[in-house]
Amino acid sequence: MSSDTSGFTPMKLGYRNTRCHWGSHIACLYQNEEERDHFLSGFMCRGLKDDDYLLYGISGSQVDDFKKHLVKSCPEFRLHIQDPDRINILRADEIFSSEGSFSTIGLDSTLKGLYSRQHADYHRNLRMVTEMSWLLDSSHPLEEMEAFEEELNTVVPRRSMVSVCLFNVNHFSREMILKALATHPFTISRGIMSRSSYYEPPTHYMNLTGPDSQSYGHATGF
Repeated sequence: MSSDTSGFTPMKLGYRNTRCHWGSHIACLYQNEEERDHFLSGFMCRGLKDDDYLLYGISGSQVDDFKKHLVKSCPEFRLHIQDPDRINILRADEIFSSEGSFSTIGLDSTLKGLYSRQHADYHRNLRMVTEMSWLLDSSHPLEEMEAFEEELNTVVPRRSMVSVCLFNVNHFSREMILKALATHPFTISRGIMSRSSYYEPPTHYMNLTGPDSQSYGHATGF
């Protein structure tokens, strides 16, 4: 599949018969763990069946516990749950951090390496889902997360990848939910996917407040 046309290629999300396009960046709003796990199981299981590469940034739960849950909800994972060339489950803060601190460059490098290998060597699309509640116990400024999300909007639409960010509406403030809606072109709320009416398209590289502020715009090597 050519990366130049990824944004126009349909894919099955695996959730309530929903379809979207490769190149979508989605904020999934949920109210309880049951709703979240229902989405996760469908999204990951569909990706396994479609031979996509799966990356999940987990928050709160233990990685091994989630692997057991995934195998239970989707037995096909039994043969692949430990295969790093099919699925990678990490703590969310490990994905978003480099050498112990928030780093958009570090995350960009991680995604670039994963995508390049999977797409070039295995011709696999990339499904990425991240539980964002790790931010609630984080010292990182909200502005840094906004900058990353907006920068991601310049990357995902041009690649055979889908990125879903999970937000528990009972844990995040109204301000943070509105920021999420403003930085994600699409949302899933109450099981329905739609375009975000709050979305603000990025027009230039964002001004980061962290140590990556001077170099990130030149380091996005996708």
